[in-house]
Amino acid sequence: MDLCKIPKTIKDLTQLTSLNLDYNNFIIIPNVILDLKNLHYLSLHKNYIEIIPIEIGKMIELKTLILSDNNISSIPKEIGNLSNLNELDLSNNKIVKIPTELCNLSNLTILNMYVNYIYNLPREIGKLTNLNILNVSCNNIRFIPDEIGYLINLKGLYIMQNNITSIPHNIIYCTRLQYFFYDNHKIQYISP
Repeated sequence: MDLCKIPKTIKDLTQLTSLNLDYNNFIIIPNVILDLKNLHYLSLHKNYIEIIPIEIGKMIELKTLILSDNNISSIPKEIGNLSNLNELDLSNNKIVKIPTELCNLSNLTILNMYVNYIYNLPREIGKLTNLNILNVSCNNIRFIPDEIGYLINLKGLYIMQNNITSIPHNIIYCTRLQYFFYDNHKIQYISP
């Protein structure tokens, strides 16, 4: 039987650092989970979550947050408060916009947002200088901002199946880039 509720007494597990509730029937992230201040790892992959509550911003010890394969359509700006976050997976949702506050996550090394409806990468993406992997494949992105060149630790850039027609010249500053996937586009121009 799949879970759709979690007992309120879970809040008494004050030393809990990892919580995996994948493949269940949660429609919302239960408030009792948001009270687990020592969580480092939280995964709610493959549920039915529609909203990320603003209280997520209080989970400042989180290092990994996986909310892939849900029904999330927006990201609250409070996500920018998760200063210890290393990995964020919001792939396969219904997200249209990346809030600029997400780009305050200076410790982020992995950002997966493939299979959404994102139409724009914010210029502030260049602030994520510790990013190793950026996967925004299968979206509606039309251009890559020049600030992509500030991602000096980027090793993997996955931008497949978008509407991108040119690659910015500043990509040459991503000197650690090992994997660059940009197939199935209408690319007409690569800056010299």
